[in-house]
Amino acid sequence: MQSLCMKRASLVQDQGLFKAAKAWQVLSTLAWPRSFDLEVYSTLPTVGMVDIFISHSWSCPSWMKFLAMCQYLNLDFAIKASGLTCSLAITLLVFRAGGLSAVSQASQGWLYGSVVCGPIAVFLGTYFLGHTWRHESFWFDRVCVNQAELGEKARTLQGFETAVNVVCTLWWQMLTWIPAFVAHSQHMLVILDSSYFERLWCNYEVAVAAKTAKMVHLVPV
Repeated sequence: MQSLCMKRASLVQDQGLFKAAKAWQVLSTLAWPRSFDLEVYSTLPTVGMVDIFISHSWSCPSWMKFLAMCQYLNLDFAIKASGLTCSLAITLLVFRAGGLSAVSQASQGWLYGSVVCGPIAVFLGTYFLGHTWRHESFWFDRVCVNQAELGEKARTLQGFETAVNVVCTLWWQMLTWIPAFVAHSQHMLVILDSSYFERLWCNYEVAVAAKTAKMVHLVPV
């Protein structure tokens, strides 16, 4: 089963269909939903491994997934950046006033702008744009699968979904699918919506990630 999965993924890789996107490309697609841009797809490099496989539900609104990605990628950076900005602002105020006690004599508007508005602006800017400096590679079907060519799209999905034997028990039977691209990712990011775990496909993705010792990150929308 695992060898079949690897074989299908290798075939897709040999055909140049296993693509990797940067964080800003993924979030740009989520922020401005539009028809598939073939120029963007043509610029993506062909890879044999990605850092993060993104699992999501197409029924979830794009703006929710955008915020979830910002939360996962940028929150820690935004907190550190705003904290550093606040510390620098306080240090500059004390230096400018000549002492800590003299800061209270400064303009209230200046204090409010330096200690409150400045750090908040830095936090928001970093929260929504901090991913532009990240270098991880991502597999996200909306960007990394050629939506314009149905034949190429079908070949890519064959590497993504490998059918194997029917699993039978005394009470039930189901057809199991192994997402090959999950096995070729360092980590898996699951963007959760209210109906996500009702879909069997998500359970198989997580099961394969666990079997191949991938780190699974769950980010609710």
